[in-house]
Amino acid sequence: MLTDEHVAKLKEANPGAELSTLTLEDLGIDAVVKTPSEGEWKRFRAMSSDDAQRSSALRTLVFACVVFPASAEFAALVARKPGIVESLGNKLVEIAGVSMAVTVRKL
Repeated sequence: MLTDEHVAKLKEANPGAELSTLTLEDLGIDAVVKTPSEGEWKRFRAMSSDDAQRSSALRTLVFACVVFPASAEFAALVARKPGIVESLGNKLVEIAGVSMAVTVRKL
């Protein structure tokens, strides 16, 4: 469970990072992610465009951005419930700024 003390330590360990909590309520899992950097996003997009790497692209992005739980604990969670990557990854893509709610207006 994520406590206020955890949050304070995560903010201290990730100065300047925009952190978000993602909760998988039905699994009782809290994860804290940082917004992907431009470099992490470029890597994700490059992998997504490469047939050989496409299946690992979202996983790579998620593992680069999860700051809680710790890497080993998160990897163990993913080993038991691999769909976690997709659930968190889809929200992480939104956090990165991808939105379907874009309004177009001709000038």
